[in-house]
Amino acid sequence: MSIHKRLLCGLLLGLLVLFAVSGGLLHFYVRTVLTRQFDAALAAKAHAVCSLIKQKPDGEAEMDFSAESMPEFGPTGRLDFFQVWQDDGTVLERSPSLGKSDLPRGADVGEGPAMGNIVLADGRAGRSLELQVLPAADEDEKEDDERPRAKPAGAGARSVRVVVAQDRSDLDRTLALLLSAMLLAAAVMVLGTVAIVALVVRRGLRPLGRVAEEAATIDAKSLGFRFSTDAMPGELKPICLRLNDSLRRLEEAFARERRFTADVAHELRTPIAELRCLADVALKWQGDPETAAAYFKDAQDIARQMETVVTTLLALARWQSGSLELSRQPVDVGDVVREAWRGCKDRAASRNLAVSFDVAAPLAVETDRTMLLSVVGNLLSNAVEYATPGGAVVCRAQSCGCGVRLAVTNDNDSLAPDDLPNLFEPFWRKDPARTDSSHSGLGLTLAAAYADVLGAKIEARMPSPRAVSITVDLPVAPQSAPVK
Repeated sequence: MSIHKRLLCGLLLGLLVLFAVSGGLLHFYVRTVLTRQFDAALAAKAHAVCSLIKQKPDGEAEMDFSAESMPEFGPTGRLDFFQVWQDDGTVLERSPSLGKSDLPRGADVGEGPAMGNIVLADGRAGRSLELQVLPAADEDEKEDDERPRAKPAGAGARSVRVVVAQDRSDLDRTLALLLSAMLLAAAVMVLGTVAIVALVVRRGLRPLGRVAEEAATIDAKSLGFRFSTDAMPGELKPICLRLNDSLRRLEEAFARERRFTADVAHELRTPIAELRCLADVALKWQGDPETAAAYFKDAQDIARQMETVVTTLLALARWQSGSLELSRQPVDVGDVVREAWRGCKDRAASRNLAVSFDVAAPLAVETDRTMLLSVVGNLLSNAVEYATPGGAVVCRAQSCGCGVRLAVTNDNDSLAPDDLPNLFEPFWRKDPARTDSSHSGLGLTLAAAYADVLGAKIEARMPSPRAVSITVDLPVAPQSAPVK
């Protein structure tokens, strides 16, 4: 179910339940108030009837009733009735409005009056008040609760039972009219609520629908699109900002992918062209063994260069897929530095570089020796190749905190601080023309990938305008984080 339907159904259901409960409580309250008023009027009439009952000197009860003084009980009255029985069950008096009919009475009213609904003789609904009264020798008085009470009667006085009833047709009609009015008002409110809620929900979700429509138009060719956040609601603005950030990163990733594809094609096209040229020349002059041997030597160097590029690309692909396997063991960082330097010292000597080492001993870490050797070898090789001819290369390795920090620094007069984030990008060169074909630009990329697998942090910085330093922070113990 969509958010629109969920909001609409939830709000309507909640409001309908609220209306139903509120209407029920209101109807119950009004019904209770009107019924109490009706009962109070009936009790007042019963008190008036009881005040007419007197005790004779012989203990018998008598009632002095006059239709002129109480016309509501007269023969023309159709709403009020009363009937009085003596204790032996004989009728002492009945209102002219009853004619020859009798009012229903209960078996026992106890000490207090009994109020209840009855059916009158003609089938109409009524309400009655029944009570047991001891006729008074003197005039009745009224207590605080307005219940009829008699003063002490004489000896031999006998009680009488009084039932006062009233037609409740008007009360029932009023309650029915009230219920009809409330149901009509509830129907109008429900219809109005449905229309208003539907309109408000639709207008409230309109920005979300617009975002969905705009998102549906985004593809690989329109990653430069950004969601506008100027008039966006506060709840959607963070989502749009995150979507814009994701689109920016996707655009950069696609750009890197296209650049990577072009760089790979460029890096492989040149040696392939060289191999083809050597093969063509060797086929044309096949009789010269020395020339053929030179061509084979050049072809071997080109093949090794291509093999290095392909091997590095495969290692990067395994890193990105998380399939690189680690073989952790205790490793001395000083031994790794010395072994990695053996492959770089001849090139450093040919460039007249002043190389110095400041490696504390021992510096033991638990890591993969092969990967660490590749990281250190790439850092040293990069420093030797790109240091200023006749300049200096410094390698330091010391304990720091809970790990080992390895830093390789070299003189450099070509890089700027803005170039540092690009050093670990595949195939990145400061020279866009790529005049140097001896390097592919994958060494630092592979070093960063291996450092990530080892749980190390690699960072490039410029301690001075003419020096570049790359540091690697190696943890002493294995990291619990999963391999990327």
